Amino acid sequence: MKKGQLAFLTGTHAVNDLYQGAIPAMLPFLMAERQYGYAAVSGLAFAASGVSSLFQPLFGVLSDREPRTWLVPAGFLTAAFGVVAAALSSDYLATWLFVALAGVGIAAYHPPATSQARAAGGSSQKAMSVFSVGGTVGGSLAPALVTWIIGALGFPASPLLAVPALVMAVLWFVQASRARRLVRAAAASAPPGAGAAVPDGVRGTDDWRRFSQLVA
Repeated sequence: MKKGQLAFLTGTHAVNDLYQGAIPAMLPFLMAERQYGYAAVSGLAFAASGVSSLFQPLFGVLSDREPRTWLVPAGFLTAAFGVVAAALSSDYLATWLFVALAGVGIAAYHPPATSQARAAGGSSQKAMSVFSVGGTVGGSLAPALVTWIIGALGFPASPLLAVPALVMAVLWFVQASRARRLVRAAAASAPPGAGAAVPDGVRGTDDWRRFSQLVA
């Protein structure tokens, strides 16, 4: 188990799901500020969760074809942008589209991040539980953050909601640069031909019957 890498990925999960929790936390403020009715805020809730659910399998397929680690920071940065833009927008259609964009970002994050967490955890169930808790913690902190920023300072202060994503993105790129340097150093010190015969992981047979039961 690579505990450091797992802890870092757990932190990214907390940041990503912070924006998933921020959307429902914003709805009461939107109703009060923009006089949205129940149908309008229900539409925004669908834009967040429904659109995210529709897109997530697509990102899973893309991640299966080849590793796309860049989707992790791109996902939570897109989610942050969508939440902030929705908070600043005054038009309902634009707000809906930005909330949907946040849902797409949230969906893009999960397949590659989960795959990396599984690899870092060495197939440990405890490791995956810790990774999952990161998302729960992020979602639970969202109402307090939204209330502190939008409730106290108003919608013009909503760009402050992007701070966690921006900080985590900087940390991500610092870590990625360090990892690339380590890989290059290891490749330079390895004997010629070393690692050339290492096979790729063998894909198992999909058990769709059992998978369908778990989904249900």
